[in-house]
Amino acid sequence: MYPDRAVASSDWDVFVRFSDNGGVTWSPEAEVSDEGAVTAYQFFPAISLAQDGMVGVSFYDTRDDQPAHEKTHRYISISVDGGVTWSANERLSTAQPDGSGLGDPNGYGDYGGTDAGPTGRFHNIWTDSRPAANAEDTVNALARP
Repeated sequence: MYPDRAVASSDWDVFVRFSDNGGVTWSPEAEVSDEGAVTAYQFFPAISLAQDGMVGVSFYDTRDDQPAHEKTHRYISISVDGGVTWSANERLSTAQPDGSGLGDPNGYGDYGGTDAGPTGRFHNIWTDSRPAANAEDTVNALARP
């Protein structure tokens, strides 16, 4: 799982590749982010594998802050087939923090994570600095397919 910039574009997306033979061969990359034709930045992804083979990937995303790309929401996508295909992205956050350095002097940090629980839910956590708060808090949300 990794973020990468599309060729000849400023758009950054999140991709997943996997190997089921110890790294001898790898799957084609599958794009997890689904913002469509909007230029946006998806970054600091986190991945978790559930016992039943479901995979969850969460990430910061600027798709809802056009054209500035400074405020983000946290999104998640879930694969029920081991990472081959991915669900529509689900927004986890309820407000857009500004971690660009303009609203929050700490900037974005790679402090997000996701964990697969035993009940088919993905537990997500990330840092969040709501407008006017100007201080980092920890926020969490549950997601399931």
